Amino acid sequence: MTTLDTTVATLTANSYATLAELDAYFDSDIAFKVIWDAFTSTVKTQRAIASTRAIDSLKYNGFKYKNNSEQILEHPRWQDYPYHVTTINPKIKQAQAEMIKLQYEDQAITGTGKSNSEQIISSVDVFQTVKVNFENGLPETSSNKQQFSGASVQRIKALLANYLFDNSSVLVWE
Repeated sequence: MTTLDTTVATLTANSYATLAELDAYFDSDIAFKVIWDAFTSTVKTQRAIASTRAIDSLKYNGFKYKNNSEQILEHPRWQDYPYHVTTINPKIKQAQAEMIKLQYEDQAITGTGKSNSEQIISSVDVFQTVKVNFENGLPETSSNKQQFSGASVQRIKALLANYLFDNSSVLVWE
């Protein structure tokens, strides 16, 4: 089993938030709490690591607090004062929690456990409303991609706005 490591500014860190911090965050999220509570600690750990990787795939301004040979994650960064060195800015941890929700929704909508970016497109209809049908038969439209927990790319970007090199950075995840 993979262990969550939230040690700040190290080569072994793989998450910004601890499971206890994520549990506390989702306790106040009525829509996602039931889903989060149903995950095993192993699945929670996997989702925490995947969401950290997604956040770290964005392009950031400035520099990591330590160089790449000493710090594997993108945060903390020099502009994190007064948070750098001892802790991670709470907005980064909030963005990680929101990313967990967004990744879950993305996978739940396709019905396959894969994100839409991993699906094979079977047809596209652009004239009435933009509609993409995937091989699993589920159409990707604005009506069926309503967010049940309020997670959104815009919310994550807003939490990370002080760090992003370009606010149009693309969110990528596994």
